Amino acid sequence: MEPLPRFPLFPDPLREKIFEQSEEPCELCNRAGGYLYTGPQYHEGERIKICPWCIADGTAEARGIDFNDSWSDDEVLTDYEEAKLLCRTPGFITWQSNEWRACCGRVCIYLGEAFTADLKGRWASAVPTMFDERYDQEEIDHIVSEFTGDRGRGAYVFQCQTCVKLKGYWDCD
Repeated sequence: MEPLPRFPLFPDPLREKIFEQSEEPCELCNRAGGYLYTGPQYHEGERIKICPWCIADGTAEARGIDFNDSWSDDEVLTDYEEAKLLCRTPGFITWQSNEWRACCGRVCIYLGEAFTADLKGRWASAVPTMFDERYDQEEIDHIVSEFTGDRGRGAYVFQCQTCVKLKGYWDCD
C-alpha cells in the first residue's frame, strides 16, 4: 500500500474515513494503490471509484469532478483558492452538504469532526463561530452537549491558514 498524497487543506483524511482500503483499481487511472475515495463527488453520471492520487494530481479535476460543494463566510476567493478546494481537496462527510469555511480571503484547513469533548476542550474557540444571534448560551450549551457521534448531529472545525483562528459549523439529519 502506497502512502497517501498530501492534502494541505485536509491533513488527516484517514482519521475522517474519507479513503477506504481497497485493492480495486481507480476508474480514472487504473491504479490499485490500496485506497479509494468514499467522500462526496459532484459530477454528471454515476459515482465512480477514484484514488487519492487522481484527486491530488488534478486527473479527477480534468474529468469535471469536484469534491466540495461550497465555502461560506462570504469570503471572496481567488480562482486558485476555489479550484484547490473544489477540485483537489477531498470532501468530508456530513449530514447535509459540507460547508467549507474560509477566512482572510483563503479557504481554511479542515481539522475534523468535533465531538462534545473537543468543543469543550481543544476546539472550544470554534464554538462561537458556529452559532448566530438566534441562540442563547443555554441553547448553545445544550446543542454542544449533543455532539456525541450518535444523535444525528455533526460539528466540523477548521483553522484559518493566515490568522490561525478556529471556525466551525454544525448540521443535523
